[in-house]
Amino acid sequence: KMISLASKVLALAGLATASYKSGEVKSVETFRYGKFVAKIKAPNKPGTCVSFFTYWNGPKWVPEKWNELDFEIVPSVMEHPVSTNIIYGDGTWRRESHTYVDGLDPASDWHIYMIEWTPDYIRWSVDGREVRANSRFDPAVKLIAKPQSLMMNFWTPQFPAWQQGFNDADMPWHAMYDFVEIWDYNKKTRNFTLRWRDDFDYLDLYALVATNNYGFTENSTTFFGSQVFIQQSALVLQMDKAMLARD
Repeated sequence: KMISLASKVLALAGLATASYKSGEVKSVETFRYGKFVAKIKAPNKPGTCVSFFTYWNGPKWVPEKWNELDFEIVPSVMEHPVSTNIIYGDGTWRRESHTYVDGLDPASDWHIYMIEWTPDYIRWSVDGREVRANSRFDPAVKLIAKPQSLMMNFWTPQFPAWQQGFNDADMPWHAMYDFVEIWDYNKKTRNFTLRWRDDFDYLDLYALVATNNYGFTENSTTFFGSQVFIQQSALVLQMDKAMLARD
């Protein structure tokens, strides 16, 4: 997601100076291949990123073994506000296979985002329309093979392309997730089977856990559990100004 390698390490100095607080959740379980679906409403605020992604967090994490698949909504990129990415380690270093989605502006509407991850292909779709596909002939597909958590967060990028036009005057802002589905992949049949679905009638702590007091570089937001809640049967990640480092 275009962040420095230091993002893997909790940046204590960054926490002390972070300007904003927001929410992040990740699945308790990890998954190796599957289909990941979410209905998401982003607030369409320039300078923010609303995400839906998978991420390998070790054990024995090193950058050259990185595994991550991203959907990110980035309104500052006005011509292409939806980003897709494969971040992978090739054994020597961290690599990226990044593209923006053509002909899609999510604005502040609900849309269904889907990532299909198999040994033979990785595919991204929005509202049932395929927007990107990489085949097994792409080295990135071969190297994305580690068990990963499903994650969702809402943050403020600090690199130029994704921070233009930022204005916090009307905070708080909200990223909303109406439902999430995780499907297992059967290598023999090449079919997907629903593993679980969360309609967010309540926060199921057996399935998802909120990040607390964590930040990374090139991001002026710290994640707190207090910024994650359920409202009107939706998972809400709330972004607001952080008055204190421990707020």
